[in-house]
Amino acid sequence: MYYLKDYWPGKIHASRVSYRVTEEEINEVGRRWDPRPSRTGPAAAAEPGGVIACPAHLICIVSWLAHHVDEDVATVGGLGWNNIKMHAPVRPGDDISLKAVCLESRFSKSRTDCGVVTCRNDLYNQNGDLVFSAEVSLLVKVRPEVERSS
Repeated sequence: MYYLKDYWPGKIHASRVSYRVTEEEINEVGRRWDPRPSRTGPAAAAEPGGVIACPAHLICIVSWLAHHVDEDVATVGGLGWNNIKMHAPVRPGDDISLKAVCLESRFSKSRTDCGVVTCRNDLYNQNGDLVFSAEVSLLVKVRPEVERSS
């Protein structure tokens, strides 16, 4: 289990697995949450390169891959997402992996049993191209009876 002290600026956590994006999933998420022409239907599939995943879809993939890092995180809750950027299209058949780089780790001012961890979560495709990034802040537990005193 990762606690607050297991994060420091520059610390990298990476997913153990990749996530295969399918055309069916892009269409499903697009129809339900982001019904733009580039996301759904035969016309989009006929465009050069085919359909592309929407940002909401990639946020879900970040969340799924974050549960497949080295160990579980003692997360109390999410605090926010910032600087969300689409760097390149994600297409059917892409294998997406996550690299999370800790930007900040500090004790909470209001909760003595927790701290705030901010990471930049980067998604890469099978070619190593950066396709998506976002800064995510989490409220994370301190290791019981150890971290505050050290």
